[in-house]
Amino acid sequence: MSTKQDQILHFNVKFNSVLMNSQMPPAEKIRQILQLQKDFDLLPNEQSKAIFALQSDLVLGDCYVKTHQKYMLTPIVARCKVWLDKLEEHDFATQPQKVWGYLAERFDGYYNELADLCQAKNHQRDVAWCYQEIARIYDRAGDEANCIKNFVLSNVALAKIPNSFALSKEQLLEQFPDHVVQISQIFDSQRGLKNDPIEQSEKYISIYDEAERIIQGLIEQEGRLARSPDQYWNIKREVLEFHFGIEWKSPRLMNPGVRF
Repeated sequence: MSTKQDQILHFNVKFNSVLMNSQMPPAEKIRQILQLQKDFDLLPNEQSKAIFALQSDLVLGDCYVKTHQKYMLTPIVARCKVWLDKLEEHDFATQPQKVWGYLAERFDGYYNELADLCQAKNHQRDVAWCYQEIARIYDRAGDEANCIKNFVLSNVALAKIPNSFALSKEQLLEQFPDHVVQISQIFDSQRGLKNDPIEQSEKYISIYDEAERIIQGLIEQEGRLARSPDQYWNIKREVLEFHFGIEWKSPRLMNPGVRF
């Protein structure tokens, strides 16, 4: 076995051990993933680099959420879109059509993880885009049920955006009468916590990253550690009001009676 092969094998083992380690503290996982990303040039081709980069960025994004560094998700989402485009173009062009169902399921997993990162920011336009992409891939693979499911989820996300066109539940039921149960179940499952609609405004989205950086800085200050959701929300409310003139209601205020 050549030295190059040894290096690739060692990298693979290290990469998987870091990404699969659920016990590793998020801050340490971030440090190790960033270090591993410097070694991607070891990989043999562009497809390998794309898949390793995508997987590492998805885990990296999850760690940023857990460490209240949500402002770091914007570049992560942008990069993941690039990696997904590269992978999808390659995989569907080089694999026989008989394996497209498997490919669709794999990309479903990637896009759903990306949708979760977008949900963490409550940026519903990105969430809708993720579900639209999954629907398109399942349509390509000839899977009608999963195509419709994700098309419906994209409309649920779009409905949360002010002045955005989205099909209502009634319109979707009329358009897909053979999928009444499936559509109803999706809408029922999406009746979760309410967020302040201000989070979908252009002003809020434009200052989101800067606000989260300030919030993170305050969290790191002595005596301002966010040990509970309320502490984080209180800091966020102060930052949005005093730095950006935005009156924001926390999930607790938007969901009276819900235990957090």
